[in-house]
Amino acid sequence: MRIFTCLCILFLLSACGMQRMQTDTESVAAHYGIDYAAVLAKAHKKDPGAIRQLCLLSNAKIFDAASAQGHATCIGGLLRGIGDQAFGTVFRELSPEIREAVTQDLIYAWGFDPPELDNLDDLVRNYPRTFPVRPDWTMPLPKADPVKEE
Repeated sequence: MRIFTCLCILFLLSACGMQRMQTDTESVAAHYGIDYAAVLAKAHKKDPGAIRQLCLLSNAKIFDAASAQGHATCIGGLLRGIGDQAFGTVFRELSPEIREAVTQDLIYAWGFDPPELDNLDDLVRNYPRTFPVRPDWTMPLPKADPVKEE
């Protein structure tokens, strides 16, 4: 019954011409003149220019916390969705600085331990074109406060 109710609500919303709301990522990108949803859709069709534009946004420093999280998730989904060949071909042409920013987004998006990636070495194994060598990035560890004995 719940499924039927949800389907009815979705049908009514679409029939009334309700549009989906922009995500934080789309809103921030739109502020800079970028139609994020359109670029993402092109990237998922393996358009090299769109893939490159999304990668460049990883280092653009335009996103706040919520929109950066959304962008990282999109980058992670893009690599998984279009595969290593299409993503890696563009990725390898980017500057080291951009590759580092994209790598950080991927690691963040996958929560440092996605189901198919137990550690960073698995990036090399699962995505050899994108990562011909292990990424040189590690999460900094917090410094412990020394315990004072009295």
